[in-house]
Amino acid sequence: MSMICYLTSLTPAQISTFTGAPELVSAYVENALETGINDPLEAKLAKGPPEMLKQYLAAKHSLAATMKSAAEPGRPPSPLDRLGPFQPLLDLQKSWHVLHYLLTGRMDTSGSLGDFLLTGDPIGDDQGYGPARLHSPAQTSAISGFLAPITAETLVKRLDLKRMTDQGVYPMTPYDERAGLDGWDMDISDTFPRLKDCIDVAAARGDGLLIWLS
Repeated sequence: MSMICYLTSLTPAQISTFTGAPELVSAYVENALETGINDPLEAKLAKGPPEMLKQYLAAKHSLAATMKSAAEPGRPPSPLDRLGPFQPLLDLQKSWHVLHYLLTGRMDTSGSLGDFLLTGDPIGDDQGYGPARLHSPAQTSAISGFLAPITAETLVKRLDLKRMTDQGVYPMTPYDERAGLDGWDMDISDTFPRLKDCIDVAAARGDGLLIWLS
């Protein structure tokens, strides 16, 4: 079974609500996985003026709530309805452990800010591979600062597939030198900038991060 990493940003108000009612995290995760992935327009708007993305998310949230009400007449409002709109969900697929290794040089946690994909304050129920984890707005700002000087090119240069395979970095397959970088250079070149952008935008808004594996 695959281990997929998901990441999103949360406003301080959303963090406060989840902290006070951690059972809502599972409801959020279920809804986010149904509606929040692979929206090309959201990805484009996330790089533009914040107000445009805010307006789009508000309209999307309102439409989703209306459709739910129409599909389920008499359904009481969900606490999530009052918390939205939520920011777009970033799907790191299976790249999360490779990214962690390239950022820290370790399989496990290193005690540095580069650990952020594996750390955070646990919250709520098990999402498949443990509970979701929260990083506060202050921690998110620090993570953004840590990532600032790092580029995708920097990480690609750190790729050592034989060593990473020998150490068991997920999801590496048995090393074959004929395969070269086996596509990981292209994967990191695509995934890392999107991860960095997501965290930079969250830090600029004063938001925190929610990360989970499922």
